[in-house]
Amino acid sequence: MKNLAFLSIAIAAASVLGSGRQVGAQDNRYREKFDTAVTLDRGGTVSISVYSGHVNVVGVSGSQVRVHGLVDRGELRFDSHSGSVRMQIEPEERRSGNAELDITVPLGTRVQIDGFSAPYSVKGVKGEVKLESMSGSADVNDAVGSVSIETVAGNILASNINGDLRASAVSGRLDISNVNGDI
Repeated sequence: MKNLAFLSIAIAAASVLGSGRQVGAQDNRYREKFDTAVTLDRGGTVSISVYSGHVNVVGVSGSQVRVHGLVDRGELRFDSHSGSVRMQIEPEERRSGNAELDITVPLGTRVQIDGFSAPYSVKGVKGEVKLESMSGSADVNDAVGSVSIETVAGNILASNINGDLRASAVSGRLDISNVNGDI
């Protein structure tokens, strides 16, 4: 039986700040907290698309994908089925679409991330990883199977990979260790 859930959260003005706010002060009018959990079949796929911010993905035991974080000046589209979860941050018109996300996934999950300007960390998933970024660092540790990491401007750290690794950076440092497969 497929578990189908669709959730779309539009970031709206949560409060109106007075005109006397300090320059550089945090503007909370466009920030929205996000905290949800869904069940994912064993070996499922989690796809994440983020314009800017940071994304941390960690593998844990169990069958739940849990997403906790903040979305700033954008819309989070969240779609889950029994075998896949998709998250996409759509920037508001003339706004950055920043997201600060901490995500836990079941061990063995395939993780796919694409983004523009954000640091990404994928640790302990014990599944395949595909990560593409224009400008942002990528840290992948403890993955199994095919791992592909590409950045245009960002450093890549890949370690403890039990499978083949493809890593490329146009402008960035590659730091690769403990790969049991082709590089």
